[in-house]
Parts: sequence; C-alpha cells; structure tokens
Amino acid sequence: LVETVTRQMGAYDISGACLTVRTFLDALTNWRSPLRRHRDWLAAARTGLADPQLAAAALACFTVALDALHRRGVGARVQQAVAAFIERYVARGACPADDPVPPATFTEPALG
Repeated sequence: LVETVTRQMGAYDISGACLTVRTFLDALTNWRSPLRRHRDWLAAARTGLADPQLAAAALACFTVALDALHRRGVGARVQQAVAAFIERYVARGACPADDPVPPATFTEPALG
C-alpha cells in the first residue's frame, strides 16, 4: 500500500492514490463488520461457485492443496482422489450436492 500510494503521489496521481487508500480502508472496514461478513457468507452460500470470484478462489485453493500433497509425499491414491474432485467439481463450478442420487441406489454407509 505504501509503495503504491508513494508511486502514485510521485506521479501526481492524487485521485489514484486516494482511490487506493479508500479501497484499502473499505476492505478493513468491511472485514471488521460482522453484519457485512454475514451478508458476504450468505451471498457465497447462495451462489456458490457460480460466482466467478469464488470459483477462481476455490480452484486456486484446491490447486495449491494438490501441489502441497505432492510436495509432502502424500500417496498417489490420495492425490488422484483430490485431482478427480477438482476436475469433477471445482473446475466445473459444481459441488457434490449437484450429483443426483437415485433413491433406489442409496445405501447408508457402514458404521465402524
């Protein structure tokens, strides 16, 4: 922030510097507001990965997680499962709840 505003002020871009500071302060203000966070979470829950920003963030997070699994030497089966999940859901902007499960094929998982 300091470097950006200093550069803008040095170039006599006062309105740009003010916008940079305002954007930064808005982010701080919104983060601290529980009501704003609540509204953001509700909007995210309603739109899910249909929201382009959420979809991009989810894909980035899952991609980084998959890379971390590889770096940490996690087994190939786990990496393949995560990669398949990314391909099937995250990259398409979907979630497991989007998969229809016919009632006749549903079985409860075994306990234990």
